Amino acid sequence: MANSAGDINENRTGTIADLIADNPLFESLSRPVILSIADRMTEQRFSHGKLVMEEGEIGDSFYIIYSGHVQAVLYREGKEQVLSSMGPGDAFGELALMSQQPRTCTIKTVGNVHLLALKRNDFEDLYHHYPELAMKFETLRRQRVSLLEDDTLNSSQLSKFISDRSSAKLLDYSLLDTLSKLNEAAGGQEQVDHSKETGQLAREMSKILCPMVGEELLFAGYLHEIGKVAIPREIVVKERQGEPLTPKEQAYFK
Repeated sequence: MANSAGDINENRTGTIADLIADNPLFESLSRPVILSIADRMTEQRFSHGKLVMEEGEIGDSFYIIYSGHVQAVLYREGKEQVLSSMGPGDAFGELALMSQQPRTCTIKTVGNVHLLALKRNDFEDLYHHYPELAMKFETLRRQRVSLLEDDTLNSSQLSKFISDRSSAKLLDYSLLDTLSKLNEAAGGQEQVDHSKETGQLAREMSKILCPMVGEELLFAGYLHEIGKVAIPREIVVKERQGEPLTPKEQAYFK
C-alpha cells in the first residue's frame, strides 16, 4: 500500500522535500509550500517491467523518482521505441496536474522502482490554499497552452512528429562522445563543457514545456557550436574570451 510522505522515515522527509524543491515545476516556492506538497505525496513501489502509466490514458498523478530508473516509451506497430531514460530526482506526468489531457507516452520501470506520487485532487487542495503555488502554475499553464495552440505547432502535429522521428531512428548515445571530441577540437575543454551544459539545461527546460523531445534537445546542445571546428582554434578562443576580432576573423564566423 502507498503511504504518505509523513510515514517515511523522518530523516528522509527532508530529502523528499529537497527532491520536490529541485524540480523545475516547484523551484522558487517557499519551504512551507514545499513541505506541504511533500506531506501529500504517497509512496509507490514497482518491480521490473511494470507500466506506471500508459500512452492515451487520462492521468491523475505526477511522479518523482525516489530510487530506480524508468523509461519513457512509445509502442508503434508492435515495436517499443525508447524516448528517454529517467533516474532518481527526475519527474514525469506533470500534465496531470495542469489538465486532463491524455498521457503522451508510456512509462515503464527498469528494475525495482520507488516513486513519490502527487494526486491531482491533493494538488488542487494545495493550489487553492497557497496563492504562490497557484500563481506559478497559472504561468506554466499559459505557457503550455500557448505552445499547444500555436498555429505552427499544435498537439496533433507534435504527436505526429514524435511518432515519425521515433519510428525513423532512435538516438545513438554513443555519438555524444564523438560530439564532445569534435567540440574539443573546435574550442577546447571550455566548449565541451559549454555544449554539454547547454544540452542538459535545454533538456531540463523541456520537462516543463515539451518533455517528449527532451533527448533531442540534449543532442542539439552538443551540436549547436560544432561548426566552429572549421574555424582556426586560436580565433575561436579569441572570440570566446570576448576579444575584438579583425574583419577577416569575423568573416570566419559569418
